[in-house]
Amino acid sequence: MIKVNRKLMLLAMSLLLFVACDKDEITDTTAPEAIVTAPQAQTYYRGNTLMLSATFTDDTDLKECTVYLTQQQTKNTRGWDDPYNPDAVTFPLSGKEDVINNQHLFETSIPFDIMSGDYYVVVVTSDQSLNYSTLQIPIYIK
Repeated sequence: MIKVNRKLMLLAMSLLLFVACDKDEITDTTAPEAIVTAPQAQTYYRGNTLMLSATFTDDTDLKECTVYLTQQQTKNTRGWDDPYNPDAVTFPLSGKEDVINNQHLFETSIPFDIMSGDYYVVVVTSDQSLNYSTLQIPIYIK
């Protein structure tokens, strides 16, 4: 009888341990996604405006989107002025899906006193678990 009680106690404790472990949070390892409709891979002229239009999705909860501009390393820029190097911009996101429509990027317009050439608009999207995805959009500034 004592052996049966011990087995029942072990079974009950194992069941409690299993139930307690089952309630642990599931770790989010899925990166969020961004579908960017603007800017597009095309030529932009000094004085033009760079706008962001995009849809962001995640399986749990979005956090933010950071956009910055960088030069393409494989191609040259032209001109006497400095390359275009605006400060990065960050937009807060929330929920499993969020949309940004026609949001100005960097400055009101592309400055006239910059080098023309090949650049990337880089969009980094992160979720609350700090998973992230990166999207590079090649543009040419003339």
